[in-house]
Amino acid sequence: MRSARLLFCSGLATFFALGCGGPQTSLLDNGGGVLRLSPPDKSVFIRASFDDDPSTYIGRFVPDNAGADAIDESAAFQSRCSRFIKFRIVGAGGSFEQRFNASAGVQGNLGVKPYGTASAKYSSEAGLLVKYTLKKKMIGELADADAFYKCCEAAPDQCTGRYVGEFLLGEGTVSQFAGSSTDIKASGEYKVATADFAFKDGVAWKRVTEFKDVYFAFRTAGSKPTTSGSGPCDAGDTWVRQIPSSLDGKYFVGTSPLSGMETQARDLAMNDARVQVVKYLGVEIATTFASKSKAIAAAFDDQTLVAAAAHGVATKVKDRCWAKDEMTDTPDGKRHIARVLAFFPEAATKEAQSAAVGAMAEEARKRGDTRKAGELDGVGAEIKRGGDGGRPK
Repeated sequence: MRSARLLFCSGLATFFALGCGGPQTSLLDNGGGVLRLSPPDKSVFIRASFDDDPSTYIGRFVPDNAGADAIDESAAFQSRCSRFIKFRIVGAGGSFEQRFNASAGVQGNLGVKPYGTASAKYSSEAGLLVKYTLKKKMIGELADADAFYKCCEAAPDQCTGRYVGEFLLGEGTVSQFAGSSTDIKASGEYKVATADFAFKDGVAWKRVTEFKDVYFAFRTAGSKPTTSGSGPCDAGDTWVRQIPSSLDGKYFVGTSPLSGMETQARDLAMNDARVQVVKYLGVEIATTFASKSKAIAAAFDDQTLVAAAAHGVATKVKDRCWAKDEMTDTPDGKRHIARVLAFFPEAATKEAQSAAVGAMAEEARKRGDTRKAGELDGVGAEIKRGGDGGRPK
């Protein structure tokens, strides 16, 4: 596995001030002189329609061949790999003034058209000026980064170089490029509609719309991993001796007992890793709910219940790399030992805790222990209601 992170610009200040590509100067001649304008941030776009819930667009891929004049969230497509991108909403603040890209369709919907001596080409290149107060952000996050990148590698037609990764909510105004400040201030319209114009660095901007408490823009994110050195699977079997770490989750090394077949050894190694995940989750669950359920602490010492829980979290624990198959001579012949580096994503903690406790409750019912099953069901319900994976608040 490679250590992966999204290709986001680092820091809010970088995002709003410079953009992901950095400023590059454009020369726009509107007939009254040459104006110097840097292009809009290449990763931020005004939406096709403003609303209060754009979550269905998070994780949709933007076509690689689409230019800035053709990109809005309605042009992005959902794919099989989009399911690995989840979203969360965070509070935000600050007042900003920034030029955003806007597709031809968006500009048409807003009623943008060449103004005065400003040509259509220059209006498009200049983008739209947005002055706004930011209140919230809807952020796309990879629930399982490794699975996402593997999905894109296995099915390249399901992914492009970037996807819809963030939406901005706030209130403010949108203005279009109107030419030079000098020309506009000399015009008769400016004198009767002063409030509709804003001036910045010798450029005039004419207001076209206002918005309040809606998601008005989105930001794209890169879909390719960045690396800082080799990942754990690129360094041979060193992970067997030194388990790697990750900011996105936790690694476990599963080891099989001696087995007659390699496939059997691999299955047992993965099961060992899942059992370790269950015990890892169980420490926090038992600590949090020990005062509410006498059954919970004992459940994680019960090997049958732990085995059931391991089966319950199986889909959350992914194999990342395997050590070379080992063969050992025994009185019964050669036997295999398998070792696997497995990964558990932090984003799956709540769901995995709920699945583990639910599987334990079902196993307790099968054994006829209805009291323990009931207590475990109660703990599972509290985990779901808590919204924090059972962590103490």
